[in-house]
Amino acid sequence: MACGGLKPGASRHTPFAAHACNSCHDTESSKSFGAYPAKFALPTPPAGSPQAPELDEKTRSRLRYRVDHLCFQCHRDLSPEAPQNRGLWLHGPFRAGVCLGCHDPHESSHPKLLVAYPWPALCARCHPGYHQGKPAPAGECRSCHSPHARRGPYPGSP
Repeated sequence: MACGGLKPGASRHTPFAAHACNSCHDTESSKSFGAYPAKFALPTPPAGSPQAPELDEKTRSRLRYRVDHLCFQCHRDLSPEAPQNRGLWLHGPFRAGVCLGCHDPHESSHPKLLVAYPWPALCARCHPGYHQGKPAPAGECRSCHSPHARRGPYPGSP
């Protein structure tokens, strides 16, 4: 992971940029990287949701929290349980805490630490052929869909 300058439009997670690895990773415990603790197992996301990238054993065994709870330790306002999200229709990966399905935890050449961009490129990773090959209005998935939460079901949901 590079720590040099970012190109315009790129993003870097603030703790990563500040070399504050211990915000997410346990850097103080024993030097041996034991077996991956079951309590940190990534839950099975709902059907049709993206699977977070596999983390290597060393990384998983050193996370401070379960992967599906890790991001919400700081981003409480984005948690599915946050007051502003109660009663809303939640996007499957967001509901399951699978942030890594769409966001890189360290840095990205895209805005908001997204793993792909523009939006159709990101969304097509899990929703190929959506809109039957026709472009989304204004080429912007978010004109109708929210990546986290919205009032009422997503267009086309059961």
